[in-house]
Order: sequence, then structure tokens, then C-alpha cells
Amino acid sequence: MQQGDNMKRIKSVFSFLFLSFIFIFVTAAIFGAADHEHKYTELYTVKPVCTEKGYTVFSCVCGDSYEGNLTDELGHDFSSEVIYYKKATCLEKGEAGRYCKRCYAKSDITYYDKTPHKPVEVMVKATSKKDGEARKECSVCKKLYSRETISKIASVKLESKTYTYDGKVKTPSVAVKDSKGNKLKNKRDYTVKYQKGRKKTGTYSVKITFKGNYEGEKTLYFKIRPVVVRNLSATPSISSVYLSWDKSKGADGYEIYLKTDKLKLVKDTDKLYYRVNKINGKKLKSGTDYTFLVKSYKKAGDKKLYSASKKIKVTTKPQKCRIKKVSTSSGGITVSAVKQNCHGYEFLLSTNKSFSNPVSVRLKGKSKRSYTFKNTIKGKTYYVKVRAYITSGGESYKGYYSEIKKIKG
Repeated sequence: MQQGDNMKRIKSVFSFLFLSFIFIFVTAAIFGAADHEHKYTELYTVKPVCTEKGYTVFSCVCGDSYEGNLTDELGHDFSSEVIYYKKATCLEKGEAGRYCKRCYAKSDITYYDKTPHKPVEVMVKATSKKDGEARKECSVCKKLYSRETISKIASVKLESKTYTYDGKVKTPSVAVKDSKGNKLKNKRDYTVKYQKGRKKTGTYSVKITFKGNYEGEKTLYFKIRPVVVRNLSATPSISSVYLSWDKSKGADGYEIYLKTDKLKLVKDTDKLYYRVNKINGKKLKSGTDYTFLVKSYKKAGDKKLYSASKKIKVTTKPQKCRIKKVSTSSGGITVSAVKQNCHGYEFLLSTNKSFSNPVSVRLKGKSKRSYTFKNTIKGKTYYVKVRAYITSGGESYKGYYSEIKKIKG
């Protein structure tokens, strides 16, 4: 409590001293000024110019000041001949006259009328990325008289990108259209330069250089592919397919593919034949459909140029057939075969083991595995056997006969 009272007393003392100081300072300034004698000194001098006087500024330490030592303005000092000139344009009038050497004020000015506009033709060439335009405008003020848009180049295509080797030079025509669908003209809007050769299998360039209302260039490519494989044939066995074909002129080799959901390379060979025994390390299944493609190729450095592919479908031969059951009834002798992959079955009935002059019946469809031979003689001995078959490439391929079964009618 006592400490708080002491702080209040100290603050009161300082406030009194501060106010006393301010009072003494103000009183001294007011009563002292009345007895002050100005003492002026030169502060700075302003030189006279063409239209304003010169003078010197004097000031006292108290802040009072005045201007003295006035000097007359100099007046203009104009050149004796016309040396000021501003050329007239289509935007503003021209001027000519004299000017003051000190302040550049103008005198004796002569004005000239605006000049006519200067129309010029301006060409902004179109490219494949942006439109161009042909316009007529004043070269000075850019006043526009006319404007025509030149549509950009939208498409550059070759008549054909792929040819098959036939020993003749290939020269595909070029078609160019703008973004409005208009055709550009060769020699007027562009020039075409073909790579030399263009006869043997390979890849060739066509360079299109734009001109006239267009600028830029584009290079396109086309291929001459080897001849498509001809006379491709397939001969099936139970667990393999033998493929053969004729030689393609100019080809360095051939690739064989198996077609499923996607193509799988089976063999790359320079021979004109190949027996497919396995795919992915597994033997081919009997009575199963396979589709193979063969295409020739020409080597071009570390790349290959392929012909179109030739496709052939083939079915492997069925396995040796087995008889499931042979039975006799009043209706005749019924023979049933064990189910297997095939396109149908062939049933044979004979009265001798050598099957001379047999009764032969072919049923189409792998589900038709049973047949009844009618009009058989009761008590007579008969021999039966069965084999499966498939049809591939218009040919019928038969499997091995089953074992021979002997039965009484």
C-alpha cells in the first residue's frame, strides 16, 4: 500500500517539472522575439530565362526571407532560318518554323495538311496450327480496307500408305485440305518431293513444302511390303500340323503365328515349310481347330518390313477311335463309339474280317456316336469297326480305325 502511494507522488513531481519547462520555453520565445534583429545572408540565386526574371533569395536564421537583386528576363533567341520541322502524316498535320535556342519555343510556324493514306497489301501465311490472313491497310495508321481469312491446313494425306511389291515404281498422290474442307492445289499451294527409288520393298518419304498463302512443310511415309505368302497349305496329323508355302520374291524370311485372342509367334524361319508340333511347350491336341498366319518380311537394318498375313484354318486329325458298345436287337446291330474331338464318325459292317464290300455309313457331328445297321440276318456272324474324321480346308482327314468287334446277328 505504501509503495503504491510513493509511485503516485513521483509521477506528480515529474508532471509538474515538465509543465514548468514548457511554460518557461514559450515565455522566453515570445518576449525575446520582440528584441530580435534580422541578419540576412544570401541563400541561393535563380538565373533569368527567356520569359522569367532572375533573383536572389536572402534568409535570416529565424526563418524570415525575401527575394532581391532582380534581373530582367532574357527574351527568346530564335534561329535565323527554318530549322524546326515535323513531317506531315495521315494521322496529323506537319509543321515547319524557327525555335528558341534556349527554351525551344516555336515561332513563325507553317502548318501542312495531313498526307493521304498509304495502302499496302499484308500477307500473314496460314500454317497447320493457325489461320492466316490477307489484308489491305495503311502502312502508317493501320487503317483497314479489307481482310480475308486464309484457313489453316487441316489434313495432309497420301493416297496410300502401303503397297505390295510388284517391281514397279510407286508414286502415291497427295491430298491437302484446309479447315473448311477445301482442297489445296499442287504447285500453287505446295510442292511435292518424292524419295528416289520407290520400287523395292522398303519405307519411302514424301516431303510436302507449302508456298503461296501457306508456309511450313510436312514429311509423310509409305511402305512397299513384300509379296503376300501364296499357296499356303496345312496338312494335319493327330498332334501336329505341317505348313508349307511358295517363296515370296524379295523376302528374307517368314514368321508363323498362332491366332487365338491375340497373335502368338510360333516360328521365324527362312524355310518354305514348318511342322508345328508344340505351342508353349505343349503338344497340339487331336481333333482341335487351329488358325495359323504366315507373313513374309524384308530386313531393313535392325527392323523388319512385313507383308500382309495369310491365314489358314486347320483341324488336327482325331485319335484312334474306340468302340464303346456293340449290341444285337430285333432292329439290327447297334454300334456305339467312345466320344472324342472330331467332326463325325464312320461306321463299317462286314461279313468278313478283311472288310471287303463292307456297308459304310458316315454320320456328321461329333454327338452322333451310335448307329444301328438294319436288315442283318439272325445268327450270322458280322464284323464292325469305327473311325472318326475331321474336315479341314475342304479336305477330309480320317483317324485310325478302332479294334474290330465280332458279333452275331
